[in-house]
Amino acid sequence: MAADATGVLSSYGLNGGVPISIDAIIDLIDPLDLPLQNGYVLGGAPALSNIPIDNKKIEWQDDTLLDAVSTINEGGEYGISDVTLTATDGTRFKAGDVLYIEDEALYVSSVSTNNLTVIRAFAGTTAAAHADGKDIICIGQALPEGNDAIEASHVDRDRRHNFTQIFGPRKVQATGTEQVMPKYGLVRGGEMLYQFDKEMIELAKMVERALIYGTRYDDAVDQRTMGGFMYYISTNENSTGTALTEDLIGDQIAAMYNAGSTPGQGFTMALNLANKRVLNALGTVEVQRADNGRGTIVDYMDFDVGRVMFVVSRYMRNSDAIMYTADQCALATLRGWRAEPLAKTGDADSLMAVAELSFRLKRQKYAAKFTGLTTT
Repeated sequence: MAADATGVLSSYGLNGGVPISIDAIIDLIDPLDLPLQNGYVLGGAPALSNIPIDNKKIEWQDDTLLDAVSTINEGGEYGISDVTLTATDGTRFKAGDVLYIEDEALYVSSVSTNNLTVIRAFAGTTAAAHADGKDIICIGQALPEGNDAIEASHVDRDRRHNFTQIFGPRKVQATGTEQVMPKYGLVRGGEMLYQFDKEMIELAKMVERALIYGTRYDDAVDQRTMGGFMYYISTNENSTGTALTEDLIGDQIAAMYNAGSTPGQGFTMALNLANKRVLNALGTVEVQRADNGRGTIVDYMDFDVGRVMFVVSRYMRNSDAIMYTADQCALATLRGWRAEPLAKTGDADSLMAVAELSFRLKRQKYAAKFTGLTTT
């Protein structure tokens, strides 16, 4: 009730000249975390390293050893008396090689692409029929003493590449008046820089999504985008459409190991919170604790060939997860984040936010992805 001229003065009656009490902190209500760009895994290692580049096209090379191993590719059973062995990749073998299929040794007389002419039941072993797809393993040579050297096998290196992507440019503009007016929660004249900082965060979140789901593209004129994890990982993919389990992760770790990744190293798994909670609830987890808290958080999982550490990313879809090693991948920077002043237009100033970045994933066979995951 308003006070009259002779009554008791009240704060409800005399509002003129009373300043508003307002918190000086402006709280952004949207998430700001950038787990791949700024995050760390258990032990303090960055979730993703950063490397400088000097061109809009980034390239790297993969090479491979021609191990003398393959599989039977007959389209049916390899018969007990068949002396022509069809391999999936016969170029890995040479005349004079001794092969083992199950318990039988075979001597290679000649090679014609994928067809090997062999002597069966070599070195006192017993000939047997072998199912299609069985392993063919070379255990060395049985060339005559003093034999001439035979030509070595070789394969050319594979060149991989990605393109840079320009994030931005975004313009933030403010009039001269706006830049000098006081604002709650801002230093005097700070509206323009405050809005610029928000724009930078929005662009950085776009980078986070591009690192996961980006698709490589170049129109050969002036437009290009970078490929991300899901684009480059092609060998080890699990798309069974089930929830994550210890066995599913273990199978992918085994596939990465069998492809050549170093045993005993750390693997990083990026997944969203829903899938992380699935792992937290696995019945095989046993935690002893002395406090009165409730709940289990899985910080890592150990397997025979390495430890899996987790990065929780809200930018991963419920259906997806990725695994990689720290030495494989990097955010590549051609132009780092910058504030570029633009030409003044009238009584206003402008700033431009821009960066040019790319992504490198070496030895993609050492990485893995899950698609079609469920969280129930």
